[in-house]
Amino acid sequence: MKKQPWSDEQIALLVKHYPTAEPQALVNMLGRSWALIKAKARKIPIARGNLDVSKKLEQWESRLNDIVDSYTSGTRIEELCEEFDISTSKLYDLFRKHNIDKKSTPVVFDCPDAEFIECYKTMRTLDIAAKYSVSVWCVVERAKKLNLGESPLRHKREALFSDDQLADIKHKYTVEGLSVKAIAELYKVCNGSIYRRVKENGWTQTPKA
Repeated sequence: MKKQPWSDEQIALLVKHYPTAEPQALVNMLGRSWALIKAKARKIPIARGNLDVSKKLEQWESRLNDIVDSYTSGTRIEELCEEFDISTSKLYDLFRKHNIDKKSTPVVFDCPDAEFIECYKTMRTLDIAAKYSVSVWCVVERAKKLNLGESPLRHKREALFSDDQLADIKHKYTVEGLSVKAIAELYKVCNGSIYRRVKENGWTQTPKA
């Protein structure tokens, strides 16, 4: 899909309202995702540092229920920060202020116990989290509830790949030209697991004609 260029009017609105407007207001105003809006602002560049701290706190407080609902459903911290335009430190400050504790939130993700147990024996917690789109904490807490003990792969840095999988990863990267992120999504592992294999083996991508 071809990217829709920014009009002069949209850029003018972005410059005027980006420093102080709420993310959702900007999304509605410009008809673009928050991620695209932030990317354009960085290129101009425009900062959001002009928004009064007390105003930001007021906005986060008003959306506290939405933040908690998203968090308790298994949304990762970095995704929460992106969605609600809040830094990690401010998010944790908000949690502490309202006595929201990780340990008191439910562990929610769709995976039968038998399947989870098998994954826990053969995969790193980081890769299980990537596979089911949940936080690492959710994986660890579910393992505790099932009395699985410490993961046998807890301290292993790389995901486990068979020779056939490594050959496939190499082909996808060097011949098909897939990005590290795209391959990681296909294999349901973190980006670093693929990136390290690429660097270790010195794989390079074939330049496109």
